[in-house]
Amino acid sequence: MKPFGTECLFIAALFVSLLNEPGDDSVGCLLTNSAIEFAGGACPAEEDLERGFSPRRNAFEEFLLPIPDFNAEKASSDALHLLVFYQGLLVMIRNSPRPAPEIDPLKNQQSRKR
Repeated sequence: MKPFGTECLFIAALFVSLLNEPGDDSVGCLLTNSAIEFAGGACPAEEDLERGFSPRRNAFEEFLLPIPDFNAEKASSDALHLLVFYQGLLVMIRNSPRPAPEIDPLKNQQSRKR
């Protein structure tokens, strides 16, 4: 098993950043809210949603490709999983009544190196 790499820390930092939205506002994401609204039925905005989600999915995929043991197929599959997790986290945060804890995975990793 490989050690917890820098790549994982940056992805973790991205996800943790969702916990501390600017102005403590948790209104969610228009794409996520729209996807939830139309889930399970005909979606008049399906192409728009796909176009909206694509940049994030592509960014995850581009980030994963240089990692050893990743090929295009695995990067594409894992990028979709990361996107689903990311959007699901937005849904959960939107309904969270309590303040988010202060978490900084990059800071914690730096202190372990000392």
